[in-house]
Amino acid sequence: MSAAGTVLLAAAALLGLTAAVAWARAAAGRVRAAADATGTTTSERPTTFERAGATTTVLALAAVAGAVVLIEVALVRHDTSLSYVDRVSDATLPVYYRISALWSALEGSLLLWLLATAVVAALFVRRPRDLTPAGHCAAAAVLAALVAVFAVVTLVASPFGPAGMADAARPSPLLRDHAAMGVHPPLLYAGFTALAVPYALAVGGLATRTLGRPWARVVHAWTLGAWVLLSAGIVVGAWWSYAVLGWGGYWAWDPVENASLMPWLVATALLHTVGARTTLARGWAVGLAGAGLVLVLLGTFLTRSGVVESVHAFSTSTLGPVLLGVLGLATMVLLALLVRRRRDLAADAPAPPVLSRGGALQANRVLLVLVTAVVLVGSCLPAVIDAVAGDRVSVGPPWYARTLTPVAVVLLALMAVGPLLAARREEPRALLARLGPPAAFAALVTGVVGILVPDLSLAAVSGLAGFVLASATRHGVRRPRDRRGIGVFVAHLGIALGAVAVVAGGHGATTETTVPVGGAVRAGETTATLVSLDRREEPHRDVAEARVLLAEGETPLGTVRPELRWYGDQSTMLAGPAIRVEPFRDVYVTLLGADPAAGTATLRLAVTPMITWLWASAFLTIVGGVLAGVPARRRGGAPRRETAPERSPLAAAAREA
Repeated sequence: MSAAGTVLLAAAALLGLTAAVAWARAAAGRVRAAADATGTTTSERPTTFERAGATTTVLALAAVAGAVVLIEVALVRHDTSLSYVDRVSDATLPVYYRISALWSALEGSLLLWLLATAVVAALFVRRPRDLTPAGHCAAAAVLAALVAVFAVVTLVASPFGPAGMADAARPSPLLRDHAAMGVHPPLLYAGFTALAVPYALAVGGLATRTLGRPWARVVHAWTLGAWVLLSAGIVVGAWWSYAVLGWGGYWAWDPVENASLMPWLVATALLHTVGARTTLARGWAVGLAGAGLVLVLLGTFLTRSGVVESVHAFSTSTLGPVLLGVLGLATMVLLALLVRRRRDLAADAPAPPVLSRGGALQANRVLLVLVTAVVLVGSCLPAVIDAVAGDRVSVGPPWYARTLTPVAVVLLALMAVGPLLAARREEPRALLARLGPPAAFAALVTGVVGILVPDLSLAAVSGLAGFVLASATRHGVRRPRDRRGIGVFVAHLGIALGAVAVVAGGHGATTETTVPVGGAVRAGETTATLVSLDRREEPHRDVAEARVLLAEGETPLGTVRPELRWYGDQSTMLAGPAIRVEPFRDVYVTLLGADPAAGTATLRLAVTPMITWLWASAFLTIVGGVLAGVPARRRGGAPRRETAPERSPLAAAAREA
């Protein structure tokens, strides 16, 4: 099995390289044919090189899928002839966790990454109807090259090493003890690899000089799909962290968490640049389309090289230089093409008026890029300072709160007002009339929240969320069949409600203390009384369980059972918090320490407002993204085209060149 897996990975690398060469030859031929056509229609039938590229791309996917099937069969059967299986799996694990063990350590996670990349490349084999043949072939060549590169990287850190090889550290028990392990990493990897398509389209469009509105539509479609997948992956990861780690939070601004946030921010900015109702800013579009994958590769380097310290990071490996080389190559290719085509990109239309929808979108993408830069600096600066000066510095939530809060408030205001602006220059009187009803509703919400909760920041953010809700309602009433527009407003509403939940969560109460049986911990008006404390043995772990009675004032709320778990030789300890979910708050109890002999336990009691609303807002955001991606249809059922296709895409590309 070790030899078969290695052969399949080597075959995938060779097939990916062959496909890249074939697609590149096809792109060059299409460009020459377009130049020779001089305005006449050229053949759109696949050429020999295109057929070869498509075939080898699909065969590369088959080779990768074969390797994945081999390792999964070994994991399910617990075939310890592979050292990776012996390290990450166990014969007593449920089948679900044996399957998800594939991506619980460095080598297998790279194989999953390779599989997702190969799937994306194979899906792109069929040319989107809006894309010119030359641009499609060039982008397909880039995707095939990425398959070859990641196949080589996976070979370097192969999960098919035979038994007896030196083993790295075993995965955390957390990766073998929660159902989110089977969902969170695949969603993130699918979103990451989907962002390879905008990068490939940017490189292909620059190389063949086929940038334009049809190109932007394809970029938008793939970016929206990646954005939805990334949003779902990030939210599931945040919920997983909140539900099992016992610290009571869902986002710690950890460098590896930020590695998924930065591509999401860039994808959000790109969606606001290549949307159907925006004036195409080609320089912004190409730069953001390429930056998404570059940031993904940066996150891969940070996660798998040991450069940063993180509870999420994989152990230090020899892959650091290899991944850094991949990152550098992808960045240099993009920058070289941007410099070479700078005159083409500089030919965009002039900047839109400030008081217009285009002006709001321009400000939006600038601010999103600024937020990305702040997160990038906060994630990488400690590692840079440690490498240069040997000093350890920490960049945590307080720094991000100070630097990003003002920008986030402005972004929220733009999200509320921007969609109501006219596409071109806005007349102030007409704007005031249009903003009147939503502004009145926002003022009402601000006043009510300000009275109920005397906090200016929460009242202001709630008012902006009310403004977004009023705008969404107005749009839905006036244009009930505009599914894409409604989806955008639903996503905006979800983000606005999420902002309210985040700010409200800062008004929670937390208390931590050691109490005997019968003792109580109080947070605000909520108390947690330790009723009993027991310890038991389970397969592969020891568990201490506390029975805790919750009460609000004199009113009992019920009993919860937080746990403390020791794994292996008891060197690894994880908390199992108990969470009472209520409509407007969560009561979160963590067992931090236990001494059954003495009858004492250390409890942390946290009461956090509006956590349920946070998860609901994330669901709304994802649903809005899905709705925005559903193509509109005519009454007869045929897909609607926003603009008619060019009679000869190749001739148009040649004229532009």
